[in-house]
Amino acid sequence: DGYVEVALEILDEDVDRIHDLNELSAYTDENGYFSIENAPDDFQIVSLGGTDVDSGEAIDVLYSPSGSSMVTPLTTLVAEGADFSSTFSNEIDVLTYNPIEALESDPNSQDAAQLVAVGQQVLAVLVSSAEVESTIAGSDFENAFTNSVKSLVSSESGVGVQDLIVLNELDDEG
Repeated sequence: DGYVEVALEILDEDVDRIHDLNELSAYTDENGYFSIENAPDDFQIVSLGGTDVDSGEAIDVLYSPSGSSMVTPLTTLVAEGADFSSTFSNEIDVLTYNPIEALESDPNSQDAAQLVAVGQQVLAVLVSSAEVESTIAGSDFENAFTNSVKSLVSSESGVGVQDLIVLNELDDEG
């Protein structure tokens, strides 16, 4: 939906998705921005908590690989190995392209609208799956969420990221 405010952004150097005492962190502002000085060279960004400023919904966890300028549901999939390099038109880099900013400058941007819609669908699938797993298996939500991400990226579950993009395109046509 939109930017996430008051999320704890952690520069996770050992990529264990746990905030260790030596790892730098900061909270996002009302526009979803954060700044950390003296960042290490290699890390994964882990975003914990926060609220979507457009929908008001709580966000539990998202992550992004090193080199990303934002944290989104799609960067979360990239952190687990998803490759979107030839997925979206104009070869949009999901690690650096800000679709919300693009829609603010051009409300008719189909690329930006598609990226937002797919991101929303991905987040809905991941959260729903994690809620089911954490309820049935009694595991914590963050581990269940990570398992959902891995399952969606591997597509061994029968439904993959490309399927969500096709569904989004069919929804737009129908």
